[in-house]
Amino acid sequence: MGAVFFVQSQFMRLVISGSSSLADKMKYWRDHMEESGYEILDWPKGIEESSFEESFPGVHRRFYEAIGTADMLFVPNEEKNGQAGYIGAGVFAEISFAMGLNFIRETKIKVVILNRPSEESHFYEDIIRWEKYAWLEIGSPLRRPVI
Repeated sequence: MGAVFFVQSQFMRLVISGSSSLADKMKYWRDHMEESGYEILDWPKGIEESSFEESFPGVHRRFYEAIGTADMLFVPNEEKNGQAGYIGAGVFAEISFAMGLNFIRETKIKVVILNRPSEESHFYEDIIRWEKYAWLEIGSPLRRPVI
């Protein structure tokens, strides 16, 4: 018999951070995390092109507000533009924001990045350093084997 998996439920309020250009993959992760018992506070959604300019500031303000109330910021950094574990500038800013809040508040936001970023990433060294300091984790937040 193989390992049995369980859902870690101590972090219930979740914000998913990722590229909105990967909308199908972000929707998959939203659905998967909801099915696993997480309350999804926000996730990358596309903005209608016809209202992009007027919607953009409010969408981002609400997203950052959601990060501030989350128990976890989850980054399912899928492959993009041929780069494994892609992390763009917007996602890096969101990770940095969550970590900044962690430095100044008692309440902590667990930051979890699904895949180790490619060494080609502009943010590779920072992410690896932050993992070393235990400011973030790399790997799935969902399951771990129980024997």
